[in-house]
Amino acid sequence: MSLDRKTAARVLREAAGLLEVQGENIHRIRALTNASRIVERIDGDLEALVESGEILEIKGVGKGTAAILRQLSAGERPEILAEAERVVPFGVREMLTISGLGPKKVRALWRDLGLVSIGELEYACRENRLVELPGFGARTQEKLIGAIRFARIAEKRRLISQASTEATGIATSLSGIDGVAKVVVGGEVRRWCETVGSLEFVVTADDGSTPAAPSGMVLIPGGTNAGTDPYFVAYSLTVSSFYMDKYEVTKALWDEVKNWNGGNGYAYDNIGGGKGANHAVQT
Repeated sequence: MSLDRKTAARVLREAAGLLEVQGENIHRIRALTNASRIVERIDGDLEALVESGEILEIKGVGKGTAAILRQLSAGERPEILAEAERVVPFGVREMLTISGLGPKKVRALWRDLGLVSIGELEYACRENRLVELPGFGARTQEKLIGAIRFARIAEKRRLISQASTEATGIATSLSGIDGVAKVVVGGEVRRWCETVGSLEFVVTADDGSTPAAPSGMVLIPGGTNAGTDPYFVAYSLTVSSFYMDKYEVTKALWDEVKNWNGGNGYAYDNIGGGKGANHAVQT
């Protein structure tokens, strides 16, 4: 993958933050934090500097930082993050995404109050349990409740650490399908985005063609559509290939289902929502 400065700097900051949550050596934390600033402002091709080893000639970039950058350049999950994730619970790492919570405060919530999820944090705020904790207070509690509410709105996206684990598992499963020669994780996980909304994969068959569709399904090819909307705003929409039921639903069949549901008490905007024993559950 192409290693860009912004992604590299963010990963270094993430590593420093997780080490601080664990209470690791402050000098190591500062080294990674400083390195993130240096990498973000570096001149030239970062990936080329990493691959050639010249990155080590830049003041402030040590062997540990260079190792992280090499792993990123190879499209791998940096070992320093993988190790931290084995120690720090997912819910604790997720707290770092809440506005107003840095590594030091997250460590206090985890170690002093035993909180291991955003849900537990919300309950603790509503029960007034943070007011006596050093560095917190009534006003901080109030702000955190608002920040958690905002985070709920965006909860459909996942942290890169969780998405990467899920993507690896799916890729492994896909690799076991007969006829599949190679599976590569793509999209936001491949680009190492901070949060991920969807998982994408590139699958190559032994003969270079697309693997056979599962029984009863057909493959709908993906593609990109670009244009301008009615308000003259340019857009580009990319849809990955996907499988769907191969049995065609014609307009006549749809009308039949619509009329049946409409005659059985369903609103037009919830035509297929039946749960009765003789009601349609898929339309």
